[in-house]
Amino acid sequence: MPDTEAVVFSLDAAGEIVSAVHFSFDSEGQQIIILAIATRSEARGLGLGRQTLEAALQIVDRTKVEYGLDFGVWARIRPQNHPSKRLFSAAGFECIEDLNDPETWVLA
Repeated sequence: MPDTEAVVFSLDAAGEIVSAVHFSFDSEGQQIIILAIATRSEARGLGLGRQTLEAALQIVDRTKVEYGLDFGVWARIRPQNHPSKRLFSAAGFECIEDLNDPETWVLA
């Protein structure tokens, strides 16, 4: 994995991955993109995706402070993916471009 990318995992009691967030700097190194977020089907609805996204955003915030950076965080979400839209909205993201598929969401 390139130095510009990271993955945050949530594990269950058995040490199995149940949720993950993959994020990276964009090609210009000026913005963070949430590339993927996933939760195992049997673990959905337990708040693990939210917890994992929050952990990833905490890492982003620490990176900003540690290196004195100022950058935005965004994600691309398919219009029909209502669970992701609810998740990102609850985390403080707003849809800024909903005419395309996927939509562009930014952390406000």
